Amino acid sequence: MNRTFRALLGIVLGLLIIFSYFNTLYPIEYALQDTFYQKPSDVAYDIVIVGIDEESLQEYGRWPWNRDKITKLVNTIQKGNPAVIGLDILFSEKSDEATDNELVNEIKKYDNVILAEMGKFNNYTNSENFTAIKMVEPFDKLNQVAKSGHINVFIDKDGKVRKTPLYYLYNNDVVYSFTYEIYKKYCEKNNIEPLELDKIPLDKWNRMYIKFNEGYETSNNGEENEIKYEKVSFNKIISGEIPPDYFENRIVLVGPYATGIDDYYYTPLIQDEPVFGIQINANIIQNLLEGKFKTEANDYVNILIIVIMVIITSLLFRKIRPIISIIVMASLLSGYIFLCSLFSSLDYNVYISYPIIWIILHYILALLMRYVEKMKEIKDITSMFGKYVSPKIVKELISKGEQTLKLGGTKKYVTLFFVDIRGFTSMSEKLEPEIVVSVLNEYFETCVNSIFKYDGTLDKFVGDEIMAVFNSPIDLPNHELAAVKAAIDMRDSGIELHDRIKEEYGVDVRFGIGINSGEAIIGNIGTSFKMDYTCIGDAVNTAARLQGVATQGQIIISKIVYDKVKDYVEVTDLGEIKVKGKEEAIKIYQVDKLVVGE
Repeated sequence: MNRTFRALLGIVLGLLIIFSYFNTLYPIEYALQDTFYQKPSDVAYDIVIVGIDEESLQEYGRWPWNRDKITKLVNTIQKGNPAVIGLDILFSEKSDEATDNELVNEIKKYDNVILAEMGKFNNYTNSENFTAIKMVEPFDKLNQVAKSGHINVFIDKDGKVRKTPLYYLYNNDVVYSFTYEIYKKYCEKNNIEPLELDKIPLDKWNRMYIKFNEGYETSNNGEENEIKYEKVSFNKIISGEIPPDYFENRIVLVGPYATGIDDYYYTPLIQDEPVFGIQINANIIQNLLEGKFKTEANDYVNILIIVIMVIITSLLFRKIRPIISIIVMASLLSGYIFLCSLFSSLDYNVYISYPIIWIILHYILALLMRYVEKMKEIKDITSMFGKYVSPKIVKELISKGEQTLKLGGTKKYVTLFFVDIRGFTSMSEKLEPEIVVSVLNEYFETCVNSIFKYDGTLDKFVGDEIMAVFNSPIDLPNHELAAVKAAIDMRDSGIELHDRIKEEYGVDVRFGIGINSGEAIIGNIGTSFKMDYTCIGDAVNTAARLQGVATQGQIIISKIVYDKVKDYVEVTDLGEIKVKGKEEAIKIYQVDKLVVGE
């Protein structure tokens, strides 16, 4: 069973490691990571969004607009001396030459405008060194007067954005992200040393984990407050409603802010409504400005955590009772969740779902194996003792468990009980075999009922003889008295049976019973072909000799038994007798009746 259990654990562990490597359980993992690692927080004042929103679309018509509006927007904002202007708009195609030239000349005046470009990939997760196969860049004249950064957005399998590549390669050149270029320009304008990429935790595809600031925060009174970056409408800047000094030394992000323009996504904090690409850029830039990043544990760390959980749960779940294991499982889950929260506060991401799933699966598996083992134990106990003890004792044995039986052998103080049918040989000679068997079975039924009535154990049948044990396998508080009571009950019950047999068949048969107490060796005794739970020893032999001395209807007990039951029975002192195998004579008594209790 242990080998099977270990095999099952190995299979489950192997599957978990495979699942973790290939991120098979991503829906659960993403949901848990979002819960732990994504919390709305204050947005940076330095960042403002200029949205090409519904209001602006109503004012100027369908997108794209004539580029003279972009030129005017840049001109107006630059009057306020912004730190950076990021245009999240692709100018890949030429339009009217005069209009294009105006835009180029306007942007050329300043060194703080960052443009957008986009890379094309066959399959970025399989791309060597994360390399683009093609770039969609601003048209040539515009591309020569300003820096550009890529605006590629990579979406997780569940349709949400959680990471952003800060760079990739194209023609062996590094293409930085739109957000990283804006961040560097802002640092340059404010005499701040920007973080180099090797100081920012990135995954194997150069992606930074985005800590989203925008979202909904629940206040102390239960109200939900929306946290968003400042946003102004494109048209209000053109119309002069927003003064240029509003943008002083700020990062100005210009881009689509309407669902009619296909540039919206879903994020962990705002799941039921789209978040525009320009908003995601704002979150990324704030992460870079604050220098606070989420570091993701690598595969080795995550697998190590799973292995540690395997060791802990293996040591615990197989050693404790089911009711305690529930508490242990709850404690492990709570402990690991607390650990994840602690890691989160330290901006360190570890796998959440896999260790939790392992704890639950291991608990269920251990519970299942316990159930299988318990069923086997019940079957074994019932098979071993079902015919030899009463159903009540079987239940007690099952409740105590197989481990309490010490089947390999133990010494125990017990009371031995032998009963024989006196007159059986004469009866078997006079009656037909079928009648002999029928009569014998009736006598045995009577004997066994009396033994079971007083919680004795039927050891074996030997011809017309029965051996029983009291105080094994279940402890009895006064097993000597229980054996004597069983003998008296057997003798009295046998009177009616004796009278009927004598009347029907003309034979005279009665019980002869011998009882002795002492230490005996108890356990599974026999060969590899057949083993029985029985007892052996001098005390057993003495009880058998006493039964041999007993005449019809007589119950003989040793002095050892008498000393324990003398306050409860009336006896006749039979003196001492010599029995085979003993040098000294032993004192014996005939039990006549109970004087106290029934």
